[in-house]
Amino acid sequence: MTVHTIDRGDAIALFHEMMQPSSPFRVLRLVGEPKQGKSHLVTKVFPGLARERYQAQCAVVDLRNRAQSIPDIIHAACGLLGPQSRFPAYHTAHREWINRSKVEVSRTAVILSRMIMRGGEEREDSKQMIRHLTAEFVVDLKKLKDVSLVMVFDQLDNAVEATCYWLMDTLLVQLAALPHVRIVIAGQTVPEASGSYAAACQSYELLSVEEEAAYVNYCRHIGANLTEDNIRVLAQALDYNPGQFAEVMPKFMRGEGGSWLTMRFKSFWQSSRVVRTRPRKRPLWRSRF
Repeated sequence: MTVHTIDRGDAIALFHEMMQPSSPFRVLRLVGEPKQGKSHLVTKVFPGLARERYQAQCAVVDLRNRAQSIPDIIHAACGLLGPQSRFPAYHTAHREWINRSKVEVSRTAVILSRMIMRGGEEREDSKQMIRHLTAEFVVDLKKLKDVSLVMVFDQLDNAVEATCYWLMDTLLVQLAALPHVRIVIAGQTVPEASGSYAAACQSYELLSVEEEAAYVNYCRHIGANLTEDNIRVLAQALDYNPGQFAEVMPKFMRGEGGSWLTMRFKSFWQSSRVVRTRPRKRPLWRSRF
């Protein structure tokens, strides 16, 4: 698999290290401000590498939908990791939960499509069911020890608080103990790892890329027919945000950049490149939590 990114080689190298069977860490925390390329890495680059280089099953779960419940997340992950036959314990527990919900609905005459379990609305029996569904999901994962599994959770900072606590303090505690499972968690901010799996967790921060040569090299790799001066000015116009640069470049190449981008590009071009003086931070490389 050919991967084209803008100076994200260190993050990709860390992912490769994590995927090694003998790797001491199994959880990667990927943090960074918007437009730094997080979603591109976790939804395209990492899953592609997992499947092609390591023949791993990969599930990418987007946590932006605040209406989805914790059972919704587990159910989606099961569907992405393989056929239903791989998760017999979970699906049995899920059917029991659905049937129980139907009985409660008919008994109380309350119209509900499903039980929404989050925040202060959680009832104690719902909490118990979440714990049960989670435990049965992990039971099935343990039996898939001959299959490499990668689970990616994106947009963690947009998840509801109850989902965030469940993921960091319940699910990951159990998943990090499985030698054939790898986890990537991404967001603008990601809570620190629980003490029980802190030694298996590493963090990497994505920052803006001010080396203009990185943008030039990226454009050459993707076949963008732009002069180096145009590429450098466009990178400046986009505040050296590699994610945004990669997002708009195809449109810019087709002449579909939009009036805002065109005006901003012309403004920077006419000013003959604004000199950027703020120092570049270095990424958090292999800091352990």
